[in-house]
Amino acid sequence: SIILGLPHLVGYYPLNFSSKANDYSPSKNPAGIISNAQPALGHYGEVGGSYQFTGARSPPSYIYLNESYYLNRGKLGVFII
Repeated sequence: SIILGLPHLVGYYPLNFSSKANDYSPSKNPAGIISNAQPALGHYGEVGGSYQFTGARSPPSYIYLNESYYLNRGKLGVFII
């Protein structure tokens, strides 16, 4: 399905414990590296359904995405639900 007004999907990272930081888009980008983020309850209360980030506290938590053909275009829009 196509969502009008949105650009081509270049990466889809569900960010839950079972998918880790793997890309599930047709682009198949390299997996991200999760740093200092912990599995947490998901939207519907499922164990490991999301990640909890510490923010900018020391040490900060983040997901590092390696460069790839699709992720090295100068701009990266992020849509988080």
